[in-house]
Amino acid sequence: MNNPKKQNNISSYVKLEDYKVFDYEIPEIFLEFVINKNAVNVTTKLKLVKKNKNTRNLILDGTDIINKKNIYR
Repeated sequence: MNNPKKQNNISSYVKLEDYKVFDYEIPEIFLEFVINKNAVNVTTKLKLVKKNKNTRNLILDGTDIINKKNIYR
């Protein structure tokens, strides 16, 4: 049966000619969990590969993000 309320959940598609490669590739993600009695600390390490040489910015949009080390090559 066709339910019109579920129409909003349909995935949108991108045509191949409209596809844009992301500026950065993330080939590896490392997660470290430290479980304490009152808290769980999660450390995430990303390996980033710059794919678009013309981009100058990397925007990490999230909550409680702390950048402890900057490594640019």
